[in-house]
Amino acid sequence: MSHPARFLRRAILVLSSAALMGHHIGAYAADTARHIHQFGMSGTIGDRPIAMVATLENGARVVDIHYSYASQGRTIPLTATIARQTVTLSAPDGGVFDLHFVSLAHPAPAILDFDTATGLQGTWHHGSDRQPVSIRFVLSRDHLEDCIFYPSSIVSGKPHFPDQGCEHTPDRTLLNACITKPYVSDATTVRCLDSTLHTCRADQRNMTMCALNLTSYLEQVIAQRLDTGGQALLDGHAYRRWDKKIAASCKATSDFSPDGSGYAADQDLCTARERLRLLQNGLRPSATPIRPHRAPQ
Repeated sequence: MSHPARFLRRAILVLSSAALMGHHIGAYAADTARHIHQFGMSGTIGDRPIAMVATLENGARVVDIHYSYASQGRTIPLTATIARQTVTLSAPDGGVFDLHFVSLAHPAPAILDFDTATGLQGTWHHGSDRQPVSIRFVLSRDHLEDCIFYPSSIVSGKPHFPDQGCEHTPDRTLLNACITKPYVSDATTVRCLDSTLHTCRADQRNMTMCALNLTSYLEQVIAQRLDTGGQALLDGHAYRRWDKKIAASCKATSDFSPDGSGYAADQDLCTARERLRLLQNGLRPSATPIRPHRAPQ
């Protein structure tokens, strides 16, 4: 096993603090009486990308909330008022968000709140300046950083990747170099992907985020290439079937329990390796998975 792979394995196995992924809010308990959710959101004010981080008590009361612009990084504190399904956020400089919960689920839940919605929409206004606002719910865990929520892809049209310098951001330069390399062997693909993790802090929370960033970035690169057309062996429908098959294979070959702290990172890293190999092969699927299935005992 290569040094990056051993490093990754230790990070997944040793540490027990689990990150909860997905666009719905998860929870962790600050103590037995108060359940605190620190909750990251990604969005835009007009065409300006922003991040927003809220701390919720018992799933409802906003204990703390702020936002920041990707271009500045400076956090701006907010005070929140929630009435039914609307959220009003006020900044010290006079800026105000008038927002309402939205859901991409079909059918949408009858009552929308931070637990059931998938985002917020509305307007931001400051004096005569008035801009549309769109925010999606991204991630809940402790010790969130704004930089992982800046939606740079909305502005640039390029695949999203969190700003460099975040403690859970893989090396994007190395990852792009891996993508452009032609496929040589499964081992070479795995080593190349693992090398991008050297910038990630080796604890479970950050390794889980790094793995999620890898697989998300690779998926968006694949989507862009599929949009350009000209791929004889794979189109959007075939890719989704392939991706579903890969997800099932990664689950079947995992050493981790679905309830284990390393499971999410293991699944994302398995998927990322497969997606990288697919890109290196010019979107031509391979016959066998990188991680082999074990023979029945």
